[in-house]
Amino acid sequence: FIVITMLSLTIAYYYTIDTPVVPTTISDTVVNQPITQPVNTDQNQTNTTSNDSFTAPTGAGDHAGTEGPWARRILGAYSDDGLTWTKTGEVITDQADVPSLAVDASGVLYMYYYGWTVGSKQNVPAVAVSTDDGATWSFHYLSFTGFPSRGDVSDPDVIFDAGIFRMYGTTRDGGNAHILYGTGTEYNDFTYQGVAFEPTGADAGVASVYQTTTGWHLLSLASLGVGGNAPAGQHWYATSKDGATFTQQSTVFFNVDQTQYFNGNVITVEGGYRMYLFGEGANGIRSWFSTDGSNWTLEAGQRLALEPDNGLEQGYVGDPDVIQLPSGQYFMAYATLIPN
Repeated sequence: FIVITMLSLTIAYYYTIDTPVVPTTISDTVVNQPITQPVNTDQNQTNTTSNDSFTAPTGAGDHAGTEGPWARRILGAYSDDGLTWTKTGEVITDQADVPSLAVDASGVLYMYYYGWTVGSKQNVPAVAVSTDDGATWSFHYLSFTGFPSRGDVSDPDVIFDAGIFRMYGTTRDGGNAHILYGTGTEYNDFTYQGVAFEPTGADAGVASVYQTTTGWHLLSLASLGVGGNAPAGQHWYATSKDGATFTQQSTVFFNVDQTQYFNGNVITVEGGYRMYLFGEGANGIRSWFSTDGSNWTLEAGQRLALEPDNGLEQGYVGDPDVIQLPSGQYFMAYATLIPN
């Protein structure tokens, strides 16, 4: 089981693989579920070989919907301790969502994300590259080799590990959403390795993968808001010894005062691990701490709050991804709506 401590309340989530247990602390009130990315409409994403760069778009994309990557942007923030953050006040890119950060052995910073207008492509993942710790960025297409013919990848979570870029992406390959796994020695070129996680008869998407001293861990949204029947805020928790295939262990909810929080990412810190999650609307970004990567305690205060009057944010701040830079400072990429 996995234990989550929130304020003074400790909740144990026991599980069975085939019939997940829903904690009784979940509110019966129906809340808005996170908007997930649409299935990729650019079939040329799979098995492309282009390494070209492109210019990031500015402003909202041309789409009738009010929610989606066309209406969102990614911004940045810095912190000395991972708890108190200062926003940069600069847009990294518009028409983008669900960032994932990685730093390679030479200290280059990569931000993977899901974009609407991506150069000559549309509705595909891409990568931004910074050689100055996030001050400036260049933008590049991604290449996918050997992925299933309908295995269009969205919301990539990328980890740099021992010279290899490990990519965990969401797909809906003609059935339930699940997590694909690919690897590459180059930051923008991934080769398919197989299915990383696929719960029986249920959705799993937007993976957050992290490594501890005991192995690999995966958190993934079960409530994707696309016809699934999982409760809002439900996450799958799975583990792996090799980081390639994961086995479900339990279902997990991160709730604060009946507000559901959704997975961002996990980093290693002194004494354990810190997880960043975001709540709906103006609830902002908060963090949980763990000594073992399995049992989590809510930390006091918000890490990042919505500032609708700054002219850069609207509706929410969410999808946080945090990484420690070679300098020791922390960098966060996060998403928000492009103000009207």
